[in-house]
Parts: sequence; C-alpha cells; structure tokens
Amino acid sequence: MATSYPFRPIVTDGLIYYVDVANIKSYTYSTYIKDITNNVGDGNLINGATFSYYNSGNILLDGIDDAISLDNDASYFGALGTGTIDIWVKASNSQPNLTPIIFSVTDFNYPTNQQYVYLIYGRGASYIPTDCAFTFISKNSTSSLIFGLQKGTSSFYMDNLWHNVSYQSDVTGNKLYIDGKQETVVYGSGYGSSATHRFLNIAGADRCNIGRRELGVLSNVNLSGNVWYIKIYNRSLSSDEILQNYNAMKNRYLV
Repeated sequence: MATSYPFRPIVTDGLIYYVDVANIKSYTYSTYIKDITNNVGDGNLINGATFSYYNSGNILLDGIDDAISLDNDASYFGALGTGTIDIWVKASNSQPNLTPIIFSVTDFNYPTNQQYVYLIYGRGASYIPTDCAFTFISKNSTSSLIFGLQKGTSSFYMDNLWHNVSYQSDVTGNKLYIDGKQETVVYGSGYGSSATHRFLNIAGADRCNIGRRELGVLSNVNLSGNVWYIKIYNRSLSSDEILQNYNAMKNRYLV
C-alpha cells in the first residue's frame, strides 16, 4: 500500500524520515511518535515532553530535559553522507541553555573525538562564527564542517514564532534555508568551506534526539520551545523543492 502524505504537495522523492505530530499516522496522543515513511522505528517522548493542541498539534519541550529520542535508529541516520534536514521549530525567547539543540546525532562514547552533528541556536564556543542564529556542526576526529547564519545576534530567531529551517550538504556545497528562502552562510575559522561537505555521517552513532544533545561526559543541552515536524531526505533538495515544502505547510502556522 502506498504511503499517504496529507497536506500535500510536499516533496517525497528521497524522503526517508517524516514525523508530523498533527497527523494521526504519526502521533496518537501517546508517548511515542511514528515515522510516516516506515523506514525507522518509533521515537519516544521522554522526561515530560508533551503534546500541545495549538496550531493543529506540536510537541512542547521544557529546555531542561525534555526531548524526542530516536536512539534506536541513530546508526541509520549516522550513515547519511548527503541529504537535507527540514524542520519547523518555535524557540522560546528565554532559553536555559546558550546553545539549545534542535536536532542531534552523536557517538555518546567518544566525546573527546567530538564525533557529532547537530543544529543549534546561539553561540557557545569560539569555533562557531560570531552571532550565528543557526549553526550546523559536523565533527569527528579527522574532519569538520561548521557553518551558520550570521544575524547580528545569536538570539535573532528566539522569538516565540514558528520558523521553517532546512539544512543540506552535498558535493555541490552547503545550504541553509529559513522560511523557504536561501540564506548566505559563514564558516567557522578552520572548519570547512563551500568545498567541504559532511551530513549526518558519524561512525558509531548511537544517540539521536530532537531537542537535545547527548555526548558522553559533556552536559546535555536541550531546547525550550516547540517542534512540529521533521523531514529527512537522502539527497539535497532544490531551492524550488524547499519552497514547495514551506508553502505546503506554512498556512497551518499563519506565516
């Protein structure tokens, strides 16, 4: 039976993971969420992450320990060398953490090798470009890629409003789209360029979370806010496809 995707026309070519909390195929008021593509198992709402009825449905995270855990499928995501992450997020303007995490894939047992990839708000380390509102970080013991969006302040998008964020990396370069529009990215000093590409390819990945980072002896870092859906593709989407996805969903949030 073919998979049904409501609120179409979203892009389905290359779609390997799709969670939409407002879709009963993905969430039924329980403690887990299902991947509509059926490629991976269930994600677990942990530590009090709760369903919110606003805007047809989303998950509320407290910024302390709430998260959506996808640990059982971390190795699946960690094998992706090329792709696109597309997520809708609403970040609180009051964050317990300087660098709240939107999405992460990590190798928990090797924090000293810095084997992780995650999307963050804010600036918490010298290798992150100054005043980056969003940053993509992919690092391991041998190579690194760090790029983000400079907005004059790292809290630019911590505004209690919904934003659609899409990251992609492939041999043609690295791209970041906010609310359907491609933005110019900057790179961390010594951490890659437009000629560098890495996606979620993390050897030994065993942790994957929406709204949290887990990385061994380092402290967990969580997001205070709401997430609605996340889509992951095994290819880079075109700018027209990014805009198509954005337009297909934006009316739910009165953007």
